[in-house]
Amino acid sequence: MDKCFSIQSSAPTVNVDNIKALMQHKLFSFNTPNCLRSVIGGFSQNHANFHNQQDYELLTDIIVKLNQSNPQIGVKLTSVYNHWQRFKPRIKSLTKTAIRENFNH
Repeated sequence: MDKCFSIQSSAPTVNVDNIKALMQHKLFSFNTPNCLRSVIGGFSQNHANFHNQQDYELLTDIIVKLNQSNPQIGVKLTSVYNHWQRFKPRIKSLTKTAIRENFNH
């Protein structure tokens, strides 16, 4: 099922609503690292559709939630922010805002 989740989350037409629907699937479990990597990891690596405000909000909400239950997976998911300075100005600004608002303490 993880492969199926991964394919769906990296589809060229996927959006935040699709990802939220996948996370409601009866076989998805937030507490299962492979499920999270398949859905959220796949979506965050979807360069065609990932970079907008709603996407960053969803990702950072999940990372913050994971900080309580599984910080190791949360840290791995933050890797999407590693190269924010290389992005185009609009995406760079969105990423910078998401980082500042959610990860600077």
